[in-house]
Amino acid sequence: MSMLSPAATFYELQAATLLLLWIAVFVGSGVDFLRLGEKLSNTALRPSWMPKSWFLMLLRSSVYRPAAYSIVPYMFFQAFVVEKWLLHLPVVVALSRSLVALAVTIFHLGDSSRTSSHRDYLMLYNCWVLALCGWVNSLVFPSGVDEVAQALALGFCIWYIFSCGVSKVVVAGAVAENDHCMPRLMQGFRAWAFGDTLNAILETFSRKTPKGGGPVLGVLTRSLVLSTPLLAGASARPQNTSLSGLKRWALNSCAFATLAFECFLAPLCLVVPALTAGSPNAEASYRLFVGGGMIFLHLAIGALQSGAIGAFFLPCAASYVYGLSFAVSSAPSSVTGVIVSWRLWLPVVITMTPVFGAFWARPCTRLLPEHWPLTPMALFPWSEKQWVLLHSLLVRGDTRLVAVAATSEQKDSSLNLAGKRVIPIEYDAEVPLMDRVVAPQPNEDLVAYDLWSRVIGITTFQDQILQAVLESAPCYDSDVLVETAELLKVAQRILNATAAFLQGEERVVEISTGMTLTQCCFVRVNKQLRIEEVLADPAERA
Repeated sequence: MSMLSPAATFYELQAATLLLLWIAVFVGSGVDFLRLGEKLSNTALRPSWMPKSWFLMLLRSSVYRPAAYSIVPYMFFQAFVVEKWLLHLPVVVALSRSLVALAVTIFHLGDSSRTSSHRDYLMLYNCWVLALCGWVNSLVFPSGVDEVAQALALGFCIWYIFSCGVSKVVVAGAVAENDHCMPRLMQGFRAWAFGDTLNAILETFSRKTPKGGGPVLGVLTRSLVLSTPLLAGASARPQNTSLSGLKRWALNSCAFATLAFECFLAPLCLVVPALTAGSPNAEASYRLFVGGGMIFLHLAIGALQSGAIGAFFLPCAASYVYGLSFAVSSAPSSVTGVIVSWRLWLPVVITMTPVFGAFWARPCTRLLPEHWPLTPMALFPWSEKQWVLLHSLLVRGDTRLVAVAATSEQKDSSLNLAGKRVIPIEYDAEVPLMDRVVAPQPNEDLVAYDLWSRVIGITTFQDQILQAVLESAPCYDSDVLVETAELLKVAQRILNATAAFLQGEERVVEISTGMTLTQCCFVRVNKQLRIEEVLADPAERA
């Protein structure tokens, strides 16, 4: 029996990992993974280039669900039938690949626009590259095009890892418009790697149960972390003891290893073929190290941070295997032969162009925009002080940044928000996920949507809002206890930036009504997430 081609192997592994994820989530929590986005949020972030009518059409259950449920069986069919028995019909192969890519696109748009998930970007990119290469193979070049697709997959894979590291350094370093020098970037590296960032992240997730998105080994996580109080209670930080010092050293060492892997060790994979020319085994061994390192990170995240996050990134393994198995130098060759080869330079260009292009062309953030299908891949980019600031203001206390689903008539009048329900995106384990009520009920004339995880969150932000956080650096960079009045100034700055984004971009949509959400405010809520009072309106409304 002949071996599967690299393309067929990708489709097979992608289908298998998605199926395993669906089974694991369903057995573990009774949740249908493919309908997760629908149950988490009634709001979605629309790409500005896509008309709202098209966007809402693609998010309809009658369109979204058939696409989502077709991906696994169709990918198995693609792997074991089309890519194996129909290669003599290149147009059929190209058409079939395009249909797979279309289904993946509808699923990914619907899921990521609701949940801000970054899980399936590699799958999306690789499916479309394979489809395009299929058409080139059928209409232009008769052979060798799939090698280009695999070289691009290697570039996507390393870009994914490298972008995670770069976003941490840029955001944690608060790199401003005219401040892109190396000292500022090094400050970001130090802030994320040695500034108790990992402790703050793990401490936040340690408060959750496994079903609520917490760690699988929660007892171990809670034994490792130090208390990270809200800013208003910063004086309650634990005293330095030998045990706390050891914990801090261990966690910061892990943070440093993570950042070093993302920023240096993984990108080194691109030039190892030139450094080890004449020894393809060395190239393969280093690729194995990078792939194994990513799998280890996902497992560690699942065990110590969030079982859900660790499991949800399992499907990325298909793209790791597909990209990292591309051999730049398949036989012993000279250094010159490797350096002049397109097989070396194409992955390098794909990896570095979006990262360095955004750094120089987008001085507002130095990163790609969070604008589907583009993403800065900013996974947990906040420094410890930024993390605590945002969670103090928007998550862990009794204050929230919300968008109000008001009709045009309601917008023209003074709104009374007291007692109105705030609908969060983050999953509350006390309520069965499939029973969550995320849309207005018939007896509700008005609801508010929590904007945490929609326009800013642990892995997402919009440009204007990120700038507002970075402009607040003097507040959280100081070791002096932050006064409540100063916190409210920061909240007002973030609120003004959010209002500018909502009104200027008009991208946040209430799915059930099709209404564009443009009105926001900063509110205090009770334990039932009912609004008690409005603390601040955007500056232009105030």
